[in-house]
Amino acid sequence: MSYRKEMEKYRDVDEDELLQKLSEEELRKLEDELEELDPDNALLPAGLRQKDQTKKAPTGTFQRDNLLAHLEKQAKDHPDRDDLTKAVDPILDDVTLEPELEEALANASDAELCDIAGVIQCAQYKQIPDEHPNDTDVEQTLLRIKHNDPELVEVNLNNIKNIPITTLKAYAEALKENTVVDRLSIVGTRSNDPVAFSQPLGNKVEMEIASMLERNSTLLKFGYHFTQQGPRLRCSNAMMNNNDLVRIVRSDSDGAFTFTLSVPELERAFCKQFKFSSKPK
Repeated sequence: MSYRKEMEKYRDVDEDELLQKLSEEELRKLEDELEELDPDNALLPAGLRQKDQTKKAPTGTFQRDNLLAHLEKQAKDHPDRDDLTKAVDPILDDVTLEPELEEALANASDAELCDIAGVIQCAQYKQIPDEHPNDTDVEQTLLRIKHNDPELVEVNLNNIKNIPITTLKAYAEALKENTVVDRLSIVGTRSNDPVAFSQPLGNKVEMEIASMLERNSTLLKFGYHFTQQGPRLRCSNAMMNNNDLVRIVRSDSDGAFTFTLSVPELERAFCKQFKFSSKPK
């Protein structure tokens, strides 16, 4: 009851009259006490998380001319820092000219020297011409592949952008029956890597590719990223055997070879049958 009686005497107090009696310093302190600050609130701007501490007493009237004069005097009075390395004038190589040329250059005016420099010019870099576009006749090359032309060993279709997909498929069908072409380059065409990788062949097709390569004795290089280890190893061995066969046929020695191939592979290489009089040791 005593606390309630104590608070009742403040009901009739006029707050406006009390605020009018406060000085400016007392009003500032009251404002700081009533202000709700939260230093840990990251959503508030930095200036609202704590009290304003940037107010300072004025030091005097600002005079721009006096400040500039003071800064200029301070800069002139400050000693320069010694350079770590002394500046050295560039040394030009001596060029020995004929007396007539030295006399002509010594007596030449600035305009004449500029004309001479324009005629002599500086050393120019050797210009490298751009590569010529691929001039392979796509249709004619396709016909030569279909006719199994013996002179057509390498087919280069690189960077020919306008080859239709149907023509590329026709190349693939023609190469199935061709026995001469050993290198096909189709980089930069519409048959690019993203198209190839978007349709993986699978294990069954890769095993069929490995079987066909094992039956082929003329193909020396085959580029394909196998996803299975079994077909990859079989194709690697097939390409290695075909290269061994080529080296055997190309050899000019007296016939004393150290073979790592089987008898059927040797017969395919030399196109004849071998008969051994005794078992190899």
